[in-house]
Amino acid sequence: MPSNALYYGDNLEVMRKYLPDEGIDLVYLDPPFNSNRDYNLLFREQSGEPAQGQIKAFTDTWQWSERAYDEFCQTCPKPALVELVQGFVRTLGRNDLTAYLVMMAPRLVELHRVLKPTGSLYLHCDSTASHYLKVMLDVIFGARNFRNEIVWVRDPAGKGGKRVSRQWPRNIDVLLFYTKSDTYAFHQQYLPLTEEQKQAYRYEDARGRYKAVQRGNYSDEMLERFRAEGRIHISSTGKEYLKYCLDEVRATVGSVWDDIPGFGTRTAAAELLGYPTQKPLALLERIIQASSNEGDTVLDPFCGCGTAMSPPTNSTDAGSASTSPTSRLPSSSTASAICSTSPKAKTTASSASRPA
Repeated sequence: MPSNALYYGDNLEVMRKYLPDEGIDLVYLDPPFNSNRDYNLLFREQSGEPAQGQIKAFTDTWQWSERAYDEFCQTCPKPALVELVQGFVRTLGRNDLTAYLVMMAPRLVELHRVLKPTGSLYLHCDSTASHYLKVMLDVIFGARNFRNEIVWVRDPAGKGGKRVSRQWPRNIDVLLFYTKSDTYAFHQQYLPLTEEQKQAYRYEDARGRYKAVQRGNYSDEMLERFRAEGRIHISSTGKEYLKYCLDEVRATVGSVWDDIPGFGTRTAAAELLGYPTQKPLALLERIIQASSNEGDTVLDPFCGCGTAMSPPTNSTDAGSASTSPTSRLPSSSTASAICSTSPKAKTTASSASRPA
């Protein structure tokens, strides 16, 4: 399996021709779905002219093709997936949406093939097709291997024209997190407490600030240990509480990510390249740090402007991340698939773990 390899071409053909079975540790994909956008903004031939071959490939993606549909139905190795897609077509009709699903189905099958048994996949999408894609992934990966639906709040609600819209703002994306088996890498991510959260730590002792919480179901033996360690708070009425020290607490990153802003309100961000659907480096860093180990191979089959090629900084703390790019895909590159090696260090690895 090559490392730090960049491929130019149809990612389905690239995966079938160049990527062996079970060689990838982590897949991140952000497949485009908006035929009104010019996704070739950064893609040029060596002469500087627009990459016409890629423009055609992107346009064909969202136009119904009976030939592509028949080819998928005849060649897909998963009969249940064929039946599902045929059901979508019967129900929704032959249109841009079902053309998109026909395009995605064989690529998701290939991504499952190239993933190691311990591999993970994150599919980045929006409300346009996320529900259809999830059912397809359930068929391909097995519903039991669905781990999380992560909501990324990319922009604050109520900006500009959204405030007068007759619907709720569309300010979130969805990340569908699947694994190939019950054994996979996962490293919990953490954030520092907010000032509001710190206000709950209103008591203080020799260790510093702490808050008092209910004792819970600890055994008498454990409570005696806490008393000996000075970790019991006694109220004015004599009731015992446990001490949670501020210096020992970190906020666990949950499944709603509202701490990584998109570029809708950061038009002058240093990392912004001008690609229509560019994602922040911090978003990719969190995914790579959480779901890979040092030296793992990461595949981004749609590539975009190459955010996944900018790896996290080396760190022995799975909770730390740098938003400064350490490498950058040149804006003139014409890649539709990328295979890179994760350089960061991890202190913990979790087998057969299931994130909360």
